[in-house]
Amino acid sequence: QFQYKDYWLFCPYAYRLPEGLILVKDLAVEYKYLSNTSEWFYIARKNAENVIINYNQFSRGFNTYTYNETAHTDRVPDEILSVRYEDGKWSKPYYDCGGGNIWMLTYTVPFFGYA
Repeated sequence: QFQYKDYWLFCPYAYRLPEGLILVKDLAVEYKYLSNTSEWFYIARKNAENVIINYNQFSRGFNTYTYNETAHTDRVPDEILSVRYEDGKWSKPYYDCGGGNIWMLTYTVPFFGYA
């Protein structure tokens, strides 16, 4: 439990190697990207702020909870503020030095929870 309690950032990054294997890294461990000079981070944060300000993109559903391995049938309504494909951003092509060492395009999804 709480295996990553000392981590407060998570930035998954995956790419396919020439042999076909997929390599996954957590950029939060090796790359400081929180400043406004990291375009992909800055734009994703701004897009998320716009979603929060407009406050009109919800996924609605229900949750049921399990207590002591017993499922309860009471459904609790739930709303989650969500992002759409249009809220994300595709990067311009760039050569990824030190990561995949290949030409790339990336898609960044806006996120919530960063103060």
